[in-house]
Amino acid sequence: SPAGRYEHSAVSSTGISTDPGSGDMLVFGGTDSTTYYNDVWAFSSLTRLWREISSSGTAPSARAGAGMSRMDGSVWVYGGYNGATVYSDIMTLGLSGSTHSWTSISTTGDVPGQLKYPALVALTEANVTKLYLYGGLTPSTTTAN
Repeated sequence: SPAGRYEHSAVSSTGISTDPGSGDMLVFGGTDSTTYYNDVWAFSSLTRLWREISSSGTAPSARAGAGMSRMDGSVWVYGGYNGATVYSDIMTLGLSGSTHSWTSISTTGDVPGQLKYPALVALTEANVTKLYLYGGLTPSTTTAN
C-alpha cells in the first residue's frame, strides 16, 4: 500500500481501464512533510487492496496539491508544488488496456500559469468533453485566485 500522505490527488478509476484489478480509485502524488511523491496507486473497493500502477514515459515531478481529473481514458494532472517550486505543467496518464504511459501536453493560448490546489474537472456538453480548471494558489498568493 502507499506510504501515508496528504495533499495527494485522487479520482475514480471505475470503468476507465480493462486492466483487471485496476481499482476504483487512483491516487497520485502527495507529501508526508518530508518526501514528495509522484507515484500512482489504485485501490479496489471490491478486494480492499492497493497496487502500484507501473507506467512508461516521463512521470511528472514529485508533487503535492496537483489538480487531477479523468477524461477520454486518461487521468490528467495539472500544477501542484514540491515545497520550493509551483508547477504549471499538464500531463496525462493513459489508462487504456494494460499499458499506462505518461505524456506531457503542450498548450497554446492563455495558460493558467503556476498553480497549486487547482480544481480540475472534465465536463461533456453536446458530445464534446472539455477540461476545466478553476482557482488555485499562485507562488505569490495565499488566497485562491
